[in-house]
Parts: sequence; C-alpha cells; structure tokens
Amino acid sequence: MYKYLGNYNFDFEIELDKLTYHSHKINKYSDEDSKSAKEVGYGNNTEIHKVWGEDYPPELIDYVNGFPIDWINTNFQVQKPGFIIPPHKDAFGMIKEKYGTDRKPYRILVCMSEWVFGQVIMVEDSVLTNWKKGDAWIWDSESIHMSANGSVKDKLTMIISGWYEDN
Repeated sequence: MYKYLGNYNFDFEIELDKLTYHSHKINKYSDEDSKSAKEVGYGNNTEIHKVWGEDYPPELIDYVNGFPIDWINTNFQVQKPGFIIPPHKDAFGMIKEKYGTDRKPYRILVCMSEWVFGQVIMVEDSVLTNWKKGDAWIWDSESIHMSANGSVKDKLTMIISGWYEDN
C-alpha cells in the first residue's frame, strides 16, 4: 500500500550547515535487499547523509508532529547528485523488534525541497517527479521503492516511521 498524503507546507529555513550528519550506505547492511544490491554492484554510490530525529532543530520536530502518524523515529536525508538508493522494501526491523508485530508500521516520505530535473522516486509502479516542497507519501513494508538523484542539486527528503491509521 502506498498513497499520496498531500502537501505539508513549511515556512522555515533548514540550516543545512548546522545539522549533524551520519553516512548511510547500502554496503553496511545485510538484509536481503541490501545483499542483492551489493551482488550486482551497488556500493559507494548509495551514500545518503542522514540527520536523526534526536538531532533535529525544534521547528523540524514541530513539523513532524503535524503528520497523521504516531511516529517512532524520523530522519532528514541529503542525497547528493549521482547517488541512488537501490530498490528495496522497508522491513521496519528496529520497530518490530522494540514494539512487537501487533501493529503494522508505515513510513512517510516528505520532499523537503522543490523537484529538480533528474530527481526520481519510484514506489511500486509509479514514478514520482515534479513534487513540491512539503509533498508527502506513505507506504508499508510491502511497497518496493527506490530513489535516484541524477540532477546537479542535492535532493532533500525526510522519513517518518511509526503507526498510521488508514482512514
């Protein structure tokens, strides 16, 4: 399941140079999707720079609290030009391990910058482009997805994971 949630506009500036980033690469993980990606040659071109929710400035936490999800974790991501996140499904391992499997976890992806030609997000059979800053989509663990930045600008997104009631 995936769907467009709408536009969650924000009017504050994110001071990128003041955030604390952590490198995230597919070759650090051993889940089946990561193993498959490594076997066909994905490696250093999969790096994403993440800021974890505990390092968010207050206005970003307030923004996250405006989404229709009881969130467990969140991260802000910078995908540099030329980098890709290979096709995968979110296993939600940490959430399931910590909270059990009684509830189904979901993930919200929020575009934190305007779309630039060459930036692509794919979810199931849809190719997402032309997004506006604040556009948000939600999906579950069954939705295969990927991201590529073939532009000359950074692609900024935010991920929010937790419990969602599909109304």
